[in-house]
Amino acid sequence: MLVKSNSYDIIVVGAGFSGLSFTRSIGKEYKVLLLDRKDSLQRPYESTGLITKGTRNLLETLFPEITDYIVNKITTLGLVSPDLTRKFYSSTVKPWIYSTSTSDLISRMSKNLTLNIETRLGSTVSSIRRTNRDLR
Repeated sequence: MLVKSNSYDIIVVGAGFSGLSFTRSIGKEYKVLLLDRKDSLQRPYESTGLITKGTRNLLETLFPEITDYIVNKITTLGLVSPDLTRKFYSSTVKPWIYSTSTSDLISRMSKNLTLNIETRLGSTVSSIRRTNRDLR
């Protein structure tokens, strides 16, 4: 389906963490189209589900229920080289990375979007044509 850009103030491609966070932060005075190639936002995601403390804090301002979807607070990280000859471990008292229940979190974040946001699932972007229209 062809989307006319003059029908929307903002078009967001992707309804993952970033797309949904950005979409939820947009003012209600803008008409927004949210596109995603998945046919359902309840499907499993190709994501580690790991978020940093900074991302968690930002998401919490947009989505206060974020703590309900954190399944593990990570305080220790270990890295091993592919040939197993080098190792690195780091540990802190306070967590700095969090593991989330990604599918549940994305599903919940996609609910109750404001009325100015239209969601179209099963969509792909094949081309973008730029116009000389002034941008806000």
